[in-house]
Amino acid sequence: MWSASDKEAWKAQCRENARNLETEITRLQSDYTDLLGLFWRRYDEFWAHAGRISAMFKKLLFREDRERLWAFFLCGRFAERGQEIRRRSRIPQGNKKLFSEKVLEEK
Repeated sequence: MWSASDKEAWKAQCRENARNLETEITRLQSDYTDLLGLFWRRYDEFWAHAGRISAMFKKLLFREDRERLWAFFLCGRFAERGQEIRRRSRIPQGNKKLFSEKVLEEK
């Protein structure tokens, strides 16, 4: 059986983990773009950081925080940017110009 102090320590650890995770997700969304958020850079670092954040979800978290932060991690503009980074990182350098021209033609 857990004592009251053990429960409080567990709750405090969950809250701290949630704060750290939210900070890292926010950094991930801002640290790898230009000031306007239009252009991505340092793809390898981005994906390494995303991997570290994924591992952080294995730490103690309240269920509500885990669900909220997971949605924050995966949703909205971040998901779209991640898909674009993944797509761009798979295109060989010589083919990027051809790829961007083809995308413009399809629009």
